[in-house]
Amino acid sequence: MSKQEIRYNEEELSAYGFRNVESALRNISRIQNIFDTINRGTSASKLLPRIIEGASRSFDADEALNFFERFLQARSELHAFDECISLLLNAEGEESTERLCKLFSGSACLSELTVSQPDIVDWLVSLKYDTPRLKSEMREAMSLSLYADLSIDEKFSSLRKNKNRELVRIGLRDLCRDSEFTESVEALSDLADATLHLAGEICYKELQKKFGTPMEKEEDGKLKVCSYSVIGLGKLGGRELNFSSDIDIVFVYSSTDGETTGVPFGNTVTGKLSNREFFCNFARLMISKVGDVAADGLLYRVDLRLRPGGRTSDLAASFEMYQNYYESWGETWERQMLIKARVSAGDRALGKKWMQMIRPFIFRKNLDYQSIAEIRAVKERINKSLFEKKTYQNNVKLGYGGIREVEFIVQVFQLIYGGKFHWLKERNSLRAIHRIAEREFITSEE
Repeated sequence: MSKQEIRYNEEELSAYGFRNVESALRNISRIQNIFDTINRGTSASKLLPRIIEGASRSFDADEALNFFERFLQARSELHAFDECISLLLNAEGEESTERLCKLFSGSACLSELTVSQPDIVDWLVSLKYDTPRLKSEMREAMSLSLYADLSIDEKFSSLRKNKNRELVRIGLRDLCRDSEFTESVEALSDLADATLHLAGEICYKELQKKFGTPMEKEEDGKLKVCSYSVIGLGKLGGRELNFSSDIDIVFVYSSTDGETTGVPFGNTVTGKLSNREFFCNFARLMISKVGDVAADGLLYRVDLRLRPGGRTSDLAASFEMYQNYYESWGETWERQMLIKARVSAGDRALGKKWMQMIRPFIFRKNLDYQSIAEIRAVKERINKSLFEKKTYQNNVKLGYGGIREVEFIVQVFQLIYGGKFHWLKERNSLRAIHRIAEREFITSEE
């Protein structure tokens, strides 16, 4: 197929909405060359018009075409390129092409991710775009490639690649208006939960090889496995993650009263650790691997500073330690922070027990006006810091009228009235605002 037969002129491209027609012509020429190289000129003549049409209906025609060309170049260097092109040329291919143009024009970050991992598109096209995926579905799909004989680095590489494709899928649904805002942020939070759960399993098994299984004594003296749970806080806890959020978490394990079984070494057993040592090592390994920046990206930036004691304390703490701390030393800002706490990964029974333990600390039965002054003092310190840095007017998160200020207002109502009204014990800020407004604690104008 001759290049002449699919040539576009500057006037035509301008009519399609391209601003930089010279760049667009170069993109078209490169796409033609990609197909000519593999003797698929006929495919180019069919696919290019779809790309141009899709780009014209996208958010930015120039960006859509440029990223589409880069994607095709990257995908042509992998196996089964013909199969990918066939998917884009089949009966549903026109819709797929238009959706990809939305992706390539709507998010540079997700587009770069797709170019760096181009077989994501094969996977995306094979899915039903209009169907959301449950957390359990994501976790099961991501676990399938975590083969037992892989090294820990290979497993985390697989985890990153699978997380990337789920991230692009969620972003694509959002850009194509297949999902509402709340569904998108909840899907991103579910993805983080699934990722953390699998990351925890990988790290636990890795340490288990070296030190054995951590055990604890039951009341009758029998031994049982000492479990752990990962508690999500902040946006993760509230199921409000966005595409670039850090994740705030804390680690809890069931008991310090015990040790690992060790591993056989000849006629002896070696590698025994206390439960405290095991789970501190576990938390250290997990946050290192989850936050590791590799060629295929990273999973998440992890923040553990909200744990009792902050930077100077153990990375993981026992259930009893948390109980003693919050009963004796817990501060108002920690009550405020724990409103969003939620079991994210690990043993759900332990996590549920931990959640039940902290509830009376967060929500007091009697009206707690003293806490308002403490919350106000924290907010005033933040305001002062922003004012000194001259960023209070432009900081969407921390500035006046920003996200944090809205959360502060909501959490004041929750701390004061949450012990009295069960319906106010809501982790998600948007739902909490609506509930407060429905009961006329604030007006619709406010």
